[in-house]
Amino acid sequence: MMTRLLSRFFATPQFNARTWSNAELNKLGPLLAGRVLNVSGGADSDKEGRRYRDYFKAAREYAVSNYGTLAGVENEFAFDLEQRTLPEALSGRYDIVFSHTVLEHVFDIHAAVANLCALSGDVIVTVVPFLQSYHHDTWYGDYWRFSPTALQRLFGDKGFETVYLNWNEDPLGNIYVLHVCARHPSRWQAIATLQPLHEFGPGVSRNHLLFGAGGREQAAIELHDRHEDARKSCTTG
Repeated sequence: MMTRLLSRFFATPQFNARTWSNAELNKLGPLLAGRVLNVSGGADSDKEGRRYRDYFKAAREYAVSNYGTLAGVENEFAFDLEQRTLPEALSGRYDIVFSHTVLEHVFDIHAAVANLCALSGDVIVTVVPFLQSYHHDTWYGDYWRFSPTALQRLFGDKGFETVYLNWNEDPLGNIYVLHVCARHPSRWQAIATLQPLHEFGPGVSRNHLLFGAGGREQAAIELHDRHEDARKSCTTG
């Protein structure tokens, strides 16, 4: 039964955090027009064979910043999210500031958020882990996990209003939260209308898996089937 369970989960994007977040960005990216910056974006890879540059089809300019060693990608520059003074030339330079699974690796989270906000003239798109195993390397650490309300507060305190907030559900693996906020939220109603309805917060599927009356495997299968029924209902509706 466990083999059947795992094969069903890993074939479903909702239960793969990276695949899920890429699908979300593929949906939202074309609606985000202007100058785009991928902060600490490495080689700009989405880890599934594409570049994040390709998601932002309406970008009239696309740049990548990195801390430490540069990746050699087009229009790249060095930037430290913990730095205390932002160069004047970068203040509000980008219409869209994008950060994918970066903030958990920055110890001074308040400096990092302040810099993201200072870089952005309007929109910030952030993907962060709510639930993920400890991961680090010789040149970066692993410090934080984020709830949806933490993102709303961190960016809301800087004058950014949440436009879109979503997360995947994975009873067995990583859970990411994707947050879009803006200085001028009225400009982004096309994104706001895509907001899904969440009855519960992230991680509820793990509770079903652990405490389902029919046992772990059966509870996970039932949860998977409920997600599939909801997805089909949205598609046909």
